[in-house]
Amino acid sequence: MRRGADAVVAVVAGAMLLTGCGREAAPPGHAARLLKAASATKFRITCAKDRWESTKA
Repeated sequence: MRRGADAVVAVVAGAMLLTGCGREAAPPGHAARLLKAASATKFRITCAKDRWESTKA
């Protein structure tokens, strides 16, 4: 049973390393984008009237 758990941990750790999920540093400019997004108080959605009506289902 212990070998199976070790194998699962190894696979998950390997997947995290290969996909970059374990990366500690944020991409360049990320802090500025977060600040800009947090300071937005309103936004406008522009779409065709029939598209907007189809979302009211």
